[in-house]
Amino acid sequence: MADADDERELRLLLERAVPRLPAPDGRMRRIRDRVERRRRVRAGAAALGIAAATVAVAATGQVAGLRWGQLPEPVPPTGQHPPAATAASPAGKPVRYPDLYGMSLLLPPGWTSWSDPRSPESYGFAANQPMKPPVRCLGSTAGGDACPPLTALEDGGVLVTFQVVGKEPAASDDTGPTPFDGTAPTVGVDTTPEAESEAESEATVPPLTLGAAPMEPPCRDIGGLEQREGRRTTVVDGTWVTVAVSVCLREPSDQALRELATLVDSIRFGPAPAPSHGADSTLAPPPGAAPTTD
Repeated sequence: MADADDERELRLLLERAVPRLPAPDGRMRRIRDRVERRRRVRAGAAALGIAAATVAVAATGQVAGLRWGQLPEPVPPTGQHPPAATAASPAGKPVRYPDLYGMSLLLPPGWTSWSDPRSPESYGFAANQPMKPPVRCLGSTAGGDACPPLTALEDGGVLVTFQVVGKEPAASDDTGPTPFDGTAPTVGVDTTPEAESEAESEATVPPLTLGAAPMEPPCRDIGGLEQREGRRTTVVDGTWVTVAVSVCLREPSDQALRELATLVDSIRFGPAPAPSHGADSTLAPPPGAAPTTD
C-alpha cells in the first residue's frame, strides 16, 4: 500500500517539475489546413463521380434514340412557345390541254406545262423544270414521235408526255372501245346514257399505273435514263378516248416521284379541275408563248 502511495507522489512531483511546452507557432493552423484540403478533395471526387454517371446515362439514352430514329424534341426557352404547324403546301394549279379532249390536271408547284397544237399529232407536256422547245420542233414531229420541249433533262428531271392514241364513238350497248395497240379496254363500265352523262360530268380517268417501258429516242436524246408508260380509256362527250402517258426520268428524287403520282392521279377530261388553295385556272400556252410556270 505504501509503495502505491509513493509511486503516485513521485508521478505528481515529476509532472510539477517538468514544464508543459506550448505547440509551435502555426502548427495548429497547418493541421487545420490539411484537414480542410482532405475534405475538399473528398467532396470533389464525389461530385465528379455523380457527373460521370449522369453523362453515361444521357449518352446511353441518346444512342438508343439514334438507333431507333428518334431524337428528343428541343425545349423552347422560357417565355417562348413552339411554332404553330404550317399549312399544307398547295397540291398544284389547274392546267388544261384543249387539244387533248379538254384534258386537265393539277400542276405541282415548280412544274411547267406546254402544248403544241400545230404538230400533226396533238401532244401535251409537263415537267419539273422549265421548258422551251426549239424552233425546229414546232409544228413537226419526226416519225410521229413527240418532240420534247426541252434540249436536256436535268439531274432529277421528269418529263411527262400526253397523247390521245385512240378514240371511238361510244354506244349504249357496248362495254368499251376496240383495244388500241393491243391495250385492253376498260372492263365493267356502265355505258347506259345515264351513266355516260355522269361520266362526262365527272370526266375522271381511272387510276393510272405507270410501268417500265423500252427507252425511246426522244427520251434518250435529252439524257433520260428511264422511261415509264401507261394508258387509260374514258368517255368524253359520247366518245371513248384512250390517252397514253409517257414519262422520261433522270434519277428523280422521292419528292419528284410523289409529285408525279399526284399529277397523274389528277388527270381529268372535260372541265378543268377546281383551283387548289385559291389557284387560278390556266391554259397550256399557245405556240410561241412562254411555257407556264408555277
